[in-house]
Amino acid sequence: MFWRSENQNKLLTFFLIVTSIFGLIVIVYFSLFANSLEEEVAFHNIIVGSAFGAVCIIGSLASIFPNFCAKISSFKIKKILNTSHSAEKAASRGHHYPCNKYLNHILRAGEKYFCATCSGLLIGAGIGIIGSIWYFSGFFHVERISNLVPIGMIAVLFGLFQSIIPKMNGALARFFAGISLVLGSFLMLVSLDQTINNTIVDLFFVAISVFWIFTKINLSQREHRLTCLNCSIKQCRH
Repeated sequence: MFWRSENQNKLLTFFLIVTSIFGLIVIVYFSLFANSLEEEVAFHNIIVGSAFGAVCIIGSLASIFPNFCAKISSFKIKKILNTSHSAEKAASRGHHYPCNKYLNHILRAGEKYFCATCSGLLIGAGIGIIGSIWYFSGFFHVERISNLVPIGMIAVLFGLFQSIIPKMNGALARFFAGISLVLGSFLMLVSLDQTINNTIVDLFFVAISVFWIFTKINLSQREHRLTCLNCSIKQCRH
């Protein structure tokens, strides 16, 4: 049963990663052939702005209620016995084990502890919501902007795969990766909207950004799962 569950998790992770990378490639392709794709429908700004804002809201809810997102996978969060007091306090965010192996996932603000990745996603989502309101409401008046797709793509890739980059496993790296994922998505959307001006392409991009959020969550859960599976602490209930 465990073997089957682990293989299902691997299959889901593979699907999300492939879909996310495929989406990036398609968006880059669209940006290269911008002139032949211009086609705007009525209420373009309202439709696209609301869609991206909704994705940002979903991302912020995922960061505020991580336990709900954890139910998507078969990996259940449990508490571990016989850990230090500081580690127990660090787990008060609600979805990290009270174990020293997870202290690099935690940010401290005074006497409070927060998940670094979730905090980054929350701040990034806030920036995305404000940015989408600012841009799609018409307050952001520009004729044309330079193509920000490559910059946004690098930011998204860092946000998604930060955990596998050498020496990028600290709390601050996780924090900025969360911000980078949403900010990179916003930069790519604004650039596409300015250069292509196609409602369908913009909505396709918004749909792909949903996969990026779930990919980020899935990779984070997988990292937690492997950390515990490779742990030799016999007192652990998991």
